[in-house]
Amino acid sequence: MHGHNRGSDQLNLAHTSLTLTRAGGDSSFRIMRERVPCFILLTLALVVCAPTPGRAQTATGINDLTFGNVLPGVPKTISKRTAGAAAEYSVTGDAGDQVLIDFSLPTHLRDNGNTLLITFSATDCAIDSSDPGDQSNPAWDDRDPRNTLTATLGSGGLTIWLGARTQPSAQQPSGNYSAEIILTVSPAGT
Repeated sequence: MHGHNRGSDQLNLAHTSLTLTRAGGDSSFRIMRERVPCFILLTLALVVCAPTPGRAQTATGINDLTFGNVLPGVPKTISKRTAGAAAEYSVTGDAGDQVLIDFSLPTHLRDNGNTLLITFSATDCAIDSSDPGDQSNPAWDDRDPRNTLTATLGSGGLTIWLGARTQPSAQQPSGNYSAEIILTVSPAGT
């Protein structure tokens, strides 16, 4: 059963697997239904822009960082190149302007008092100034989102992609885990 509650931007999925077992010693099979715990994770991307008068940039969240099903004890990585799952942001402004890009990144996702570790590596961010942005071959690749980044706006602005890794424990409770990612874009040199 699949459901999506637009009001809370959280996904809920029930996943059922089928197991075939032999009934007695004969060659017939019996179908056993087993509930398999799965998680749906959605990090909510909140975009903040710090404009300076006369040099306006606008930052917009295009896609949330979405992990989908994650199983207890099995780490899951979303690459910055994974269209539709990697976080995606668009920055517009005057072509040729340099901007500073700062992320405020969570260390944990949360659901009803439970936490789930999330990490960002030195290569989890990519930036492209072509129009449209090329997620498979960005101009600025393998950037560290934990540090302030500098980029130059192209005629179509910038597109920024962000990946991450979750590390659920073997006893991780199921749930809809989420956290905020805050992006701040400001003109360089101010």
